Amino acid sequence: LDESLHTGGSLLHRLSRQVGAALPQVTINGQVSFDPRDELEEVTAAWSVQWEAMQQDAGPQLRAAVARLAAKVPEAELPPFSLEHARAVAKSFKQCTAVVDGLHPRHPGYLSDSALATLLRLLRGFELLGQWPESVRSHLFKLIPKQRGGRRPVALFRGLFRFWGKLRVGVLRDGQEQR
Repeated sequence: LDESLHTGGSLLHRLSRQVGAALPQVTINGQVSFDPRDELEEVTAAWSVQWEAMQQDAGPQLRAAVARLAAKVPEAELPPFSLEHARAVAKSFKQCTAVVDGLHPRHPGYLSDSALATLLRLLRGFELLGQWPESVRSHLFKLIPKQRGGRRPVALFRGLFRFWGKLRVGVLRDGQEQR
């Protein structure tokens, strides 16, 4: 430390900058709280308008929109899945990818050909129906700190949905290029 002081103090400066992340704090009725439950309540209140809007029953409207879209885009335009492409997509996910439901997006790549083909038929059925089963529609929300204070929610999708999304991203890109 003495030597660092004689050469400009850069070591001391680095040590002073290595402070961990500050504890999240919220102010409730003029009182500062460091309780994570209070922070969660505050974030929920701030985002509840958007979340409630998403929870409204859009079933009939969604089905009507899917029917209109299906009339415009014939099924033949959506290419079938291939086992080779599905395995390549599964392998493209990093090992450290977030897993929120126990199913890593790489897992479908480890299935036998028969099991993977069955999974791909199931995913195709979701596409044709225009909706996923209710049991896999939920997301995990993580609160990410903002640089200017506060937090914002980020949705983490389930592994199977992420796998399917990456399977179809090429179709979306091709459609955009044609427009």
